[in-house]
Parts: sequence; structure tokens; C-alpha cells
Amino acid sequence: MTEPAAAPQDEARATAFWESVHAASPRAIVTLLLVALNIAVFGALLLKGAGAFRTSPELLLRFGANFAPSTQDGEPWRLLAYMFLHYGAVHLGFNLWALWDAGRVVERLYGSAAFLGLFLFAGVCGGLASLWWNGPRAVSAGASAAVFGVYGALFGYVVLRRRAIPREVLGSIGASAAVFIAFSLFIGTVVSGIDNAAHLGGLAGGFVLGIVLAPSPATGRRGIGQSLTAPALAAIVVAGAWMLLPAPAYLHRDQAAAEAAMRAFLDREAETVRLARTVLDPLKRGELTPATAADRLESEVVPKWDAAHKALSAIRLSEAAPAAPKLKLMLRYTAVRREMLSELAQGLRLDDGTRLANANRLAAESHKLLDDLQRMARKP
Repeated sequence: MTEPAAAPQDEARATAFWESVHAASPRAIVTLLLVALNIAVFGALLLKGAGAFRTSPELLLRFGANFAPSTQDGEPWRLLAYMFLHYGAVHLGFNLWALWDAGRVVERLYGSAAFLGLFLFAGVCGGLASLWWNGPRAVSAGASAAVFGVYGALFGYVVLRRRAIPREVLGSIGASAAVFIAFSLFIGTVVSGIDNAAHLGGLAGGFVLGIVLAPSPATGRRGIGQSLTAPALAAIVVAGAWMLLPAPAYLHRDQAAAEAAMRAFLDREAETVRLARTVLDPLKRGELTPATAADRLESEVVPKWDAAHKALSAIRLSEAAPAAPKLKLMLRYTAVRREMLSELAQGLRLDDGTRLANANRLAAESHKLLDDLQRMARKP
């Protein structure tokens, strides 16, 4: 059985509708520019070492991915930058296919300037939703939240102007949009690493602003009140949502400072160990008396470990930060090394077997701690 052909009058209405839309906005220039910009940014990232099909979150973070400890640490510009970064060609291709498919329609319905505002506002709303839901658990990147906002604006237009849209057009638009949104959200629930919070935030932002900006069905234009209300509403929503965000579990600058301080310590650690050997090796060969070795350990070596321990102790880092376990281990290591050398110096000076035995025990513990540190440093 074949489906009945559409009535000629139905086809005529659909054709007339699209002709009027195209007449109002002959070219979807913003959609084209957004697609081109995303491709250009992806190409630039490839030159910076990104993978064609998988890019590390660390690289995307360097170039503006949305991440609570960074975005909320004085870098809100990431709420715009993240929507032009992608994890790979498949991620990019899927988003740009959806943007090209829906963007040309929505840009013509709303006009190029309003469409650009809708796209960016939806992306920011998606980024804020991601920060609220994910916190430091996700490095968010991609145009999908903004694309969801494009579909949200389309739904907003349909809700307000459904009587002005032929039934055939309405069904076609609604079906394609519903399929894309439902499929994307379903994949987000079964595949890890897909940010459904950003998707839903973008969808809601696009829907709300789309209702505000929807042009009159009679004139195809929006009033001056709409044009003034839309940016004010967008600013209020973004500012309010930003203020309501929970504080991040840790700040990226604290994490980076701690990592830098620990790398600097590890760079000096071998030199400090060698300094101790310049005392202990001559002692074993009988070239130094125990008293002289004790004096040199206390005056030359112990202060180095004491200073290292104090410098590491001065680092203020949340226990939620990724570097916190390494810092805790390093503090234990420097404390044990300092105590071991002090015990050794006192044992040598006093010929105290108990202290010398304790120094040997602490030395064994320090070697184990150093092994643990090196294993931790090798982890990606």
C-alpha cells in the first residue's frame, strides 16, 4: 500500500511559506560562518597536537574548554570559547551537521543578528548548566549545547507561530528536531563523557530567548521592545545563574601552583640526596669522624630538608584537588627524610644504637615513599 500523495494545496502552502522565509533572509550567512569557524578552530588544534579522532581534555583545557575550577577562577570567557572546541572529527561532524541542518532554517526565521545571539546565549546557558551539574568532574567542549539552543529556538517559534506555519512544514520541522534531541539525549545517558546537562541548558536557553525574539507573523519583524528586552533578559539570566553556581571544589590556579612547587621540589630532591652522600660516603670510608659527619649533616643537609618541608607545608590546596594526594605524600616524604637525618646525626654524635636503628628504619620508609611518589608521577 502506498501513502497518499500530499494534496496540491498543502504543497502550495508549504512552498509559499518557505519562499517567504527565504525572501526575508536569502542567505544564512551566520550559520555558514559558525560552521567555518568551528572547522578552522579544529584545524588549528590539529596543528597544536590534537588527535583527529580523540583529543585530550588537557589540550582542550589549554585552549578554553569549560571546566569549573578554571571557568570560576577568573576565566568566564571559557563559557564562549568552549563551544568552538571539539574532541575529534566525529564530535565536530555530528554537531556541524545538526547546526547546518537546523541553523539555516532558524536563522531565516529569526534573522542573522538574532540567530547569532540565540546561538551564543544558548551555548553560555549550556556551559552554566554543565558547571552547576558536573563541577570539576567534566571538561566540557563542543557546539552541541548551542545547537540544542537552535532547536530550542525553533520550538519556541513553533509554539508562538504554529498557526502561521503550514501543517506540513510544522510536522517536518518537529519530527527532525525531536529525533535529533531524543537521539542525542539518549546517547548522553548510555555513553560516558557526553554532557547532557549542557544539552538541556542550551535547549532551555534557546527556547526562552526564542520566544522573546520570535518575529510577528504578520510583518515578519520584531518590535523595538523585543529587541531591547532580549539582551537585557539574556544578561540577567547569565548573571543570575553565575551567582547561583556552587563554589568549585578547588581552583585551577591553586592546583597549577601546587604542581609547579612539587615539580620544583622533585628537581632539587636528587641534588639534596647527593649532598647527604658527600657526608655519608666519606664517613663509611673512614675519612670523617662520626662527630664531624654529625656536624655536617646538621649544618648542611638537615636544613635543606627542613626548608623543603616548610615550603611544601605552605601550599594551600583543597583536598578535592587532583594534586592533593601527591602533596600529602610529598610532605610525609620530606618529614621522614628530615627526621631520619636528624636521628642519624644524633646517633653518630652520641654513639646511640637506638637512634641509629631508628634512622635506618626511617631511611627504609623514605625509600618506599619515594618509590610511591615516582609511581604517582608516572601516572597520566
